[in-house]
Amino acid sequence: MSLVGTDERLRAALGRSQALVAFIEGDALVLASDGIRAIVGDREGTHAALKTLLTSVAAEARATARVEGHLTDASGNERRVTFELTVLEEAPERRVIAIGQDVTAGWAREADLARRATTDALTGLPNRALLGDRIGQALLSAEREGTSAALIVLDLNDFKHVNDTFGHSVGDALLREVADRTRRELRESDTVARLGGDEFAILLPPPGDVVSALTAARKIRQALEQPLLVGGAVARTSASIGIALFPQHATTADALLDRADAAMYAARRAGSAVAVYDSEHDMRSSSVLVQLDEIAKAIAGGELDLNYQPTVRLSDRRPLRAEALVRWTHASRGKLRPAEFLALAERGGFGPALSAWVLQAALRRCREWRDAGIDAGVSVNVGLRDLLDPALPDRIRSALSATGLDARALTLDVSEEVLKNDAMRLKRPLLALANVGVRLALDDFGTGTASLRLLQRLPLSEVKLDRRFVSEVCTSVESWAFVRSGIDVAHDLGLEVTAEGVEDKATAYVLERLGCDVAQGTYFTRSPDGFEPGFLRAGELDTAPLN
Repeated sequence: MSLVGTDERLRAALGRSQALVAFIEGDALVLASDGIRAIVGDREGTHAALKTLLTSVAAEARATARVEGHLTDASGNERRVTFELTVLEEAPERRVIAIGQDVTAGWAREADLARRATTDALTGLPNRALLGDRIGQALLSAEREGTSAALIVLDLNDFKHVNDTFGHSVGDALLREVADRTRRELRESDTVARLGGDEFAILLPPPGDVVSALTAARKIRQALEQPLLVGGAVARTSASIGIALFPQHATTADALLDRADAAMYAARRAGSAVAVYDSEHDMRSSSVLVQLDEIAKAIAGGELDLNYQPTVRLSDRRPLRAEALVRWTHASRGKLRPAEFLALAERGGFGPALSAWVLQAALRRCREWRDAGIDAGVSVNVGLRDLLDPALPDRIRSALSATGLDARALTLDVSEEVLKNDAMRLKRPLLALANVGVRLALDDFGTGTASLRLLQRLPLSEVKLDRRFVSEVCTSVESWAFVRSGIDVAHDLGLEVTAEGVEDKATAYVLERLGCDVAQGTYFTRSPDGFEPGFLRAGELDTAPLN
């Protein structure tokens, strides 16, 4: 007589269980719980698949075993399940109990994160990580065949004007349209990738030469010069394009991308549409040296300043902190945003000096807020070079001591892009900063490859959802689902969630209903330059209920 058959009460109890429980005797599936039937229904094919999944492992199991597999539910959807099998008796007939769980949601979430690791969320194009892999493969192929490969870097001109004039939603639509038009002008074998912001790259695999690269650049430029109807508005754009070749200009993927990028900036400086890399485009060229000299004088001469964007707790609209955003008031070019000078400053070796200036200036302003009775902190962005600098923790301690601020007044924002390829290398530096007592925030969450495991391993206090998802949370089902999922995941790990790019009341309302803790954006300030102590003290934030 079977083990289950000896006790009808046990059979009945297990049969009614909503857990996934099954008994196997020999090669027969003798019992499946209500929990299993709730998933698979009464379909014979699915029960046969379950029997095959469990009995094949049960027959070979020694004491315990684990099995993963897929089942088709009553609606025809695929469900991912795992079972732990335990051998109860060997004789006279092998009897095994299987206890399982439905892991479909977690599996789908991990699969989605894996997809995001190689895909740009806004355009659906390959991202920088996937592009780097394909460049590496193309260079190996070109070397074997004794031929060349070409890389094109494209950056939109006056994209900031589109954003400022029509809004970020139109700007995002423009980027999607640029991606589509670029793809249509190229071959299936070519790779179009988005590097970030308004910058794209095109890889022409072997035998990509200067003629094919110039031809592709001309076709792309002509396609982009046509008016674009986006979001009900007619936008016009153009692009600066740089070209670099393997092996003429570089022999590694990183160097090839750097050369193409330098050529693109040369095209922009010259006011021409396209430039092929020349050694004069590198950091030793006279024009670049002039710009680097201007950056050095700006850091030393007071041409830099910080704007502040408020970060507000959604439940009561209380300002918690503000993000410091550096600006450069150039003598002839006016106010420059970080994208217009930070990359060159980093390449020229001014990154540490610039970071030190931002840190000290931000903490001094935070001290002024505290002295004015405003209990708000400040956050600053830190890059890869900053994090790898072993002196950074001591510099932060010194700056905090000079201003008399507690370490928790400072939040360091680390972008997901920075962590993409260096997460494990950065674990120790991040732990050292956490030991100082400052808060660490994962910035731009959703743009890179951060996995649940990574979030668990790093000493983070906060996750900041990327603006592109937040801005569409009211209009895009996909963005709404990502924001909801991101909030749930972060809360499960005990992390505070901040939504970046909140520009209107409707977005703030949806975020609060989804359980988001904190919001950041222009909705919470009357000025695009951020807030000042007097503004906050006057209580001018919109504290009315969002609903």
